[in-house]
This record gives sequence, C-alpha cells and structure tokens, in this order.
Amino acid sequence: MTELRSSKKIKTASVLAMLGVVFIHAKFIGNRWNISLEQNSLQYLVQFFLSEQLFRVSVPFFFFISGYFSAKQSLISVRSSISFLAKKTKGILLPYLFYSLIFAVLYLLQDESIKFNINTIVQYTILTPLQYQFWFLKILINSNLILVAVWLLRIEKILSFNIFLIILAVVFFSFDYQANRCNWHGYLYFFLGYHSYNNLKAIGFLRRNLVIKLSFLLYLLLLLFQMSMEYNGLKTPAVIHKTSVLLALNLVLGWCFSTKDSFWIEKFYFLPSFFSFLIFTLHEPLLSFSKTLWLKMFPNQILLGYFIIPCVIIFLIYLLSVLWNTKRIKGSILDILITGAR
Repeated sequence: MTELRSSKKIKTASVLAMLGVVFIHAKFIGNRWNISLEQNSLQYLVQFFLSEQLFRVSVPFFFFISGYFSAKQSLISVRSSISFLAKKTKGILLPYLFYSLIFAVLYLLQDESIKFNINTIVQYTILTPLQYQFWFLKILINSNLILVAVWLLRIEKILSFNIFLIILAVVFFSFDYQANRCNWHGYLYFFLGYHSYNNLKAIGFLRRNLVIKLSFLLYLLLLLFQMSMEYNGLKTPAVIHKTSVLLALNLVLGWCFSTKDSFWIEKFYFLPSFFSFLIFTLHEPLLSFSKTLWLKMFPNQILLGYFIIPCVIIFLIYLLSVLWNTKRIKGSILDILITGAR
C-alpha cells in the first residue's frame, strides 16, 4: 500500500514539476529577449521568483526519480543489461534523435548562413541539440550507460552511498550553477536517486517530521535572501542558490515518500501517461514562437504574457495528448516517437 501511495504521489509531483519546467522557460528576462526590466520592478521579481527560484527544483526532481526507478531494474547479467538498454533506447534515445532531427532541419532551413549537410545535421541532432531542453535526455542516456557499465564491470561498490555523498558535496558546490548548464548536477541527482532506492535510512530520514519542518524553514529563509539580493541588484552566491534547490528537493521527496494520504493526488489521473513527455518535447519551440508573437502584439504586457502563454500551451498539449490517446496504436514506431513509450 505504501509503495502504491508513493507511486501515485511521484506521478502527481512529476506532472506538477513538468508544468514548472514550462514556467522556467516562459520568462521574458534574459539577454535573449532584449527587454529592459528594472530588477526591483514587479514584472521582473515575479518572473524571477517563479522561474529562477520556486520551479528550479523541477529538473533535479526528474533526474532523482529517473535514477530511483532505474535502481528497480535487475542488472545481474548481460541479458538483463541488454534488455534494460533496449527499453531505455525505445523510451529515451529514439525520441531524442527524432525530435532533435526535426528541430535541426527546421532551424537549418531558416538560417542561410549555416550549410545544410550531413555534418551539420549530426552536429545539431546528436552532439548539441538546438532545443536546449534536450540536454536532459542526453544526460539520462549517458547516466544509464554508466549504470550498466558499473554493473557489468562489477564496480558498483566504488559508487557506494557514503562515497557518493562526499563526491556530491565536493562537485556540486564547486561549479557555478548557471555556467555549467546543470550537466554535472544531472549526473549527481540521477545517482543520488539510484542509491536512495537501496538506502531505506535515507528515505526514512526524509520523511521525518522535524526534518521536513527544518528544511521548509531554511528554504523560506534562503528564498527571502535571494529575493532581497535580486531586488537590490546583487548576485546571489551560487552556493546559496544550490542549497535552496537541494532543500526544495528534500521537501518534494519527503512528501512523495510520506505515508500520509493526500486526497487531491487522484485529480491528476485523468491525464494520459505521456502528457508530461509531450510537454517536455513541445513546450520550448511553442514558447519561443508565442513569446516572439506576444512581444510584437503586446510589448507592454510582459507579466500578463508570462502567465497566459504557458497556460495556453499546456492546455493545447493536453488536448493533443487526449486526441492521440484515443487514436494511438501502442508499440508502433510512431507512437514510441510521440509518447516516448509511456
């Protein structure tokens, strides 16, 4: 019963986290949009609070859960490892290549300064996908390959939980959060989730009432500190931001693995199983197009666009997922590419 309750909560948290990812990318702040907003203005601070603070836990949560569920797989033989990789290829690698190729072709057709050939297709499909959210899938592919290699070479003891925590503390706080695109952090969160599956003490620690309360209090204090720094035009130290993300992840996981019932988690069970995957693959190009159009039509309504555009996109993707769910043929190549085998 506890396992079932946790799986329902994890699914609910995954949907909410994916909606958070949309809002992370929906912000109009940054050099890309060439919009001059005062850092102490309401339009700037609201976007900063939601996109750069509150929802930043979304991606670490996905990495952690991916590692957690990968630990459920039995990789005790070459055959089981091949089966594991085949499943990941179907659910991650094929959609990654498919969507990266589509976006690469569309981009190259629009940009006449770049030669359209096999080399550029490979570059923008496999090595550096144009839709930058695909770095997430790239890290997942690599993490699962590392996981299989660790098992086949029988060196899993090297990645023991205690040693890993030391590596996490050193590496996590040694790199700037933004400059490294969270790539190293993706691996770390993945393997933290992987080790947590077999470490019941860690999960039990997260569920303690006192730990939850202390984490929440410290998280609020760090949020207030970061907002104060931003309001005054100062840069928050990376260690402060990363600590707040870790605390937020602790709170989310504490809820996911708690034994208490949450009556509202059933509200998300009308969603198709691949709803979050479609949002992941489609939201960024739709946001880019919609935000460009919004700025042309309503240049002075930045904050309104920040809320309206993501809501409209989420609703449209929901309609698309419902439509496909009624027509889909599970197991077909097209269905795998569209749904990620969800």
